[in-house]
Amino acid sequence: MILELLLTSAVASVAAPAPAFQDNPVAVPRQIVPEKSIDQLWSQLGEAIRAHDSGTALVLTKAVADHPEFASQPVERRNVVTVLLGLLYSGAGQDAAALPYLIEASERPGAPTDVGVARITSHARSGDRTAAARARIQLLERRPEAVPNLSGTFVIQLESNPEVDADVRFDLRRALLEAGWRERYDTWTWIRLMDDLIRRDRLEEAVPLVGRVESSSGLIHLHAMRRYDELRAAAGMAGLDIAAVLDAELSTRQAEALERGADIETRNAYAMDLFDRGRFEDALAFTEETLALPAPAAGSEDDSSLTWTMDTRARLLMELGRPAEAIAQMEIAAKRDEGDGVNVSQTINLGWFYLRAGQNERAIEAVKSLQPDSASPFGVMQAMQVRACAGAALGDSRVAGPAFAHMAENWRDAPISWVEAQACRGDVDGAAETLLLMLADVELADSAVGALHTYGVEQRATDYDRFIADRLSLAFTRPDVVAARDAIARGLVVPTASGQF
Repeated sequence: MILELLLTSAVASVAAPAPAFQDNPVAVPRQIVPEKSIDQLWSQLGEAIRAHDSGTALVLTKAVADHPEFASQPVERRNVVTVLLGLLYSGAGQDAAALPYLIEASERPGAPTDVGVARITSHARSGDRTAAARARIQLLERRPEAVPNLSGTFVIQLESNPEVDADVRFDLRRALLEAGWRERYDTWTWIRLMDDLIRRDRLEEAVPLVGRVESSSGLIHLHAMRRYDELRAAAGMAGLDIAAVLDAELSTRQAEALERGADIETRNAYAMDLFDRGRFEDALAFTEETLALPAPAAGSEDDSSLTWTMDTRARLLMELGRPAEAIAQMEIAAKRDEGDGVNVSQTINLGWFYLRAGQNERAIEAVKSLQPDSASPFGVMQAMQVRACAGAALGDSRVAGPAFAHMAENWRDAPISWVEAQACRGDVDGAAETLLLMLADVELADSAVGALHTYGVEQRATDYDRFIADRLSLAFTRPDVVAARDAIARGLVVPTASGQF
């Protein structure tokens, strides 16, 4: 619609329904005859749009901009060209070329929402997450009516990304609050905003946010960490009945998952809640119902979520003592695309399955392709953990040595993975020392406290699991670790399964 409206207002002869250019990267098509008049070019541009030919539309728009008569065109037409070049370059994946036009167009009063969204996308794809966050703040302030159309996943990834300047993250969270943004999984956005405000001695502004923390994980966090004691008191927050909160959350997830037309992500959330409460048979039955539904369209959100349905089924089969079936299912999941080809998440999980089953050579082989250029720093750390622990089990220092060295140098990328890797080579004191470093670090303490809670749902342990658990228990209960934890938090008993790799 944006291109139709722009062109209709600029020149009636080219009004036409606009294609989703940003979804259609293109190659440059035939050359446009330079001798054409500017009005002829405008007419051709309209034809290209009607034909959904974004490549020709881009070439024609550039030809209009380069035409000798362009400077004498009405300002409305020149503004339209700026917008078109921004949107069409962005749609073709040429973000460096798109951004100057998108920035200029988005700074104008009344700039269309689509232009702001394209600018955010191009900043993000160019790797400048801070610029993307600033553009999102501007869009929220200028177009609050666009809030319902925001991608919750993208917003959360942006406001939580450590690559984004800390002050800009704070400003983005405040802009989301002021714009009335809410999302199913927004609890941790508000917790991070609370922390921002507490650090700035603005406790009174954080008090209303307590009511937005609804997830069980968020409520457990607020009651565990001592830094929220004053905030909870100011908000009149009641004590925590963890079991009741979990039961209510499970009922909500069930109702959402059983609604007609519920998407697969919603169904997966319910299955994982059943998993966490130890209801493995129920979770497996529901997961298999999901897999029996009509296949979603290739490349759709449901298709992507289906990979995680398979992942969940594999985990459940492992818990139910059916490791061969579990591995076979995870092998299928790992072969599914994760957007950019290599399925990093399930490839790592497949390596873990092999490791837990004692198939160490296969574990090493499964993750060998995951290197810094093919996975996130966190993902690389998890792949290195598989390599390190499988190599250690085999007594193969050629595999284990470099993997442990990478983890030791980059441990902050995935600190709990490093703790577990130290445990797998029997280094209890090393694991405990890493936990002490985490507990003393404002950025890492929360995850250390989470690992140190007592979890009530027992999971089926393989020989590898028992080996790790025994050593982690020694590290977790070392008196100095317990004292460091108790200085900043409370150890809670949580009636769920602990995090599974």
